[in-house]
Amino acid sequence: MMTAGFASSGVTVSVPSPASGATLPSPVAFVAKATSSKKITAMAIYVDSAKVYSTASASLGTSIVMSAGQHTVVVQAENSAGQTSSDTMTLQVSTLTPPPQAAGYSLAFSDNFTPLNLSPNGEGDYTWYQGLWWNTGTSPSSDISSTKSSLTLNWENGQGTSDTDVSACSPNGLYCHAFRYGYFEASMLWDPTTGSWPAFWMLPVQDITGLGSADESGEIDIFEGQGATPNTYFGTIHDWKNGVDIANNESTNAYPLASTVNLTQYHTYGVLWVPGTITWYFDNQPLYSAATYPIFDQQNFYPILSSQEGVDWTYGDMSGVTASSIPLNVAWIHVWQN
Repeated sequence: MMTAGFASSGVTVSVPSPASGATLPSPVAFVAKATSSKKITAMAIYVDSAKVYSTASASLGTSIVMSAGQHTVVVQAENSAGQTSSDTMTLQVSTLTPPPQAAGYSLAFSDNFTPLNLSPNGEGDYTWYQGLWWNTGTSPSSDISSTKSSLTLNWENGQGTSDTDVSACSPNGLYCHAFRYGYFEASMLWDPTTGSWPAFWMLPVQDITGLGSADESGEIDIFEGQGATPNTYFGTIHDWKNGVDIANNESTNAYPLASTVNLTQYHTYGVLWVPGTITWYFDNQPLYSAATYPIFDQQNFYPILSSQEGVDWTYGDMSGVTASSIPLNVAWIHVWQN
């Protein structure tokens, strides 16, 4: 990475990620910020001299779809006085191959959490936001961390909430990675102990913004686990109306995994969502399918990752819980679309 910032311009641009010279899959995740004695009014990303992204903010966190090959990328910032500065880098873009069930699809969203692009206050243009938009409290920030190998969401006994979550939508709905249809997958490992309730799920941005049928909304639970029955894969869809679960597939939402499956190792959890149908996958093998409800075809869903505590699907139920912490580790997340 080369950081350019000139005293004569009064603007400094910093791009922590990606590093110049890196080889990365598309879409490429960018994290950048700008500082100046005057207000930063705009930031933009140029790929091979073409503007591909802009924001009226002093920071950005976004993913840009780029073709395979070498590219010159410029991240530029401008302040209220019209002064500019930029950071120029060269990137080599590789191509991830979709799994067989998403053959022909293109990568629409990807994150390996290096670095973790998490909003510090629930605002601004970032990839992830702590907590859920309707919650008044969140887990301690220390319960969310990342290394070069994974994101860790840790529930700690006594933290004051029953869950530690990150979602790809800001609490006000202004910044959101939301999708309608596609293949959604994540590589995860979790601790199958009493009280453990890991979840990889999605909700519609319309719930936040109030657009469309906000009194009715879908929910896609790509995967949920329970420490008491660790080798059962739970995948569910819900149709909520005015806070009431009016329809779901809970009579057919449980699939027994082989007793030899070691859940403390990484496995791939996913769903293929096409108009009218959702199919759940474990390690790229289909488990079962369910017909979706009409509201699903009217809404755009964003991913959520959660380490929750709750015995027998009850938030905060500590019956028999002896663990002081319950982690969920996520190596990567991908969204493929046709």
